[in-house]
Amino acid sequence: MVIRENGQYKMWYRGWSPYNDFDAFGYATSSDGINWTKDTLNNPVMVPSSDAWQAYGFTSPHVLPFEGGYKMWYTGWTANWSSSNIGYATSDDGITWTPDTVNNPVLTKGSTGQWDDRHLEFNQVLFIDNVYHMWYTGARSGESQSQTGWATSADGIHWNKHNDTTTTSTLYLDSDPVLGRGSTGQWDEDRLSQGTVMLEDDTLRMWYSGFRQPYAENLQSIGHATAPYEGITGLFEFGDVVVPGDYVLRQNYPNPFNPVTKIEFTLPKSEYVELKVYNILGKEVATLVSKNLNHGNHIYQFDGSMLASGIYYYKIEVGDPARRTGQFQDVKKMILIK
Repeated sequence: MVIRENGQYKMWYRGWSPYNDFDAFGYATSSDGINWTKDTLNNPVMVPSSDAWQAYGFTSPHVLPFEGGYKMWYTGWTANWSSSNIGYATSDDGITWTPDTVNNPVLTKGSTGQWDDRHLEFNQVLFIDNVYHMWYTGARSGESQSQTGWATSADGIHWNKHNDTTTTSTLYLDSDPVLGRGSTGQWDEDRLSQGTVMLEDDTLRMWYSGFRQPYAENLQSIGHATAPYEGITGLFEFGDVVVPGDYVLRQNYPNPFNPVTKIEFTLPKSEYVELKVYNILGKEVATLVSKNLNHGNHIYQFDGSMLASGIYYYKIEVGDPARRTGQFQDVKKMILIK
């Protein structure tokens, strides 16, 4: 898992040691995304606990920067790789991680007889319209076949799997995959492995791995699937789900800051946006954005290195700049301390 933040690439990866006989997560950084430096002082940055659900180790870390720190969703495995669930951890610096011991695992495999009753893994999380969206690979006990599931959450901890209530098969009574295997004889007839999901304009795009029968690594190919995004109405051939969205301007983080902070806001639809910073006398000191933006979550960095310590305000105005329709306005205070 790689993110780019403040001009630096950061990677969290899975590593295994035969001396310890478990998988753990390492951390590395890079200035160009090619030449990487492992954090030899702190690695591994997260190791499995004695909890049975993750005692054998971790795979598939997915990290999002958020509110002055980082959030991670990962796969935890029971002994001998017999089953897996998805856990959650947080970190202030991306190095020292604290698993959520109260709620973990935050997304669990299905009950016996369900399509995902063996394991959940290869998860990816996006934060869109103030809602967390997770795509994951689920597999059934006694079968090699796997499919792609989808779940949503308001806080990243308490998740609801997608469930099409019109399906009557025992396999899908509690939840339903949003991308299924291909028909017999097709290139993805055996299994699917969750890949990468991106939101472009009003379309969700997924790239995933598919396998033919009998399963073999050299029979693997990459597929592409799309789904309309309208807040959301429907995903990958399955029933409609409506997620409410609204305008949100969040408190900057960190706050107080020195000299850099991040300002985050959410748009329920594509709009013209102005985001400006003012001093305590009401004088504009910076324009962070002044253009049309797509709906979704946006983060902008403010650098106060050229300003004096003190109280500043950031203001968002959403709407047609020519007519000043005033679709949405909000102001928040932040403190620069040097």
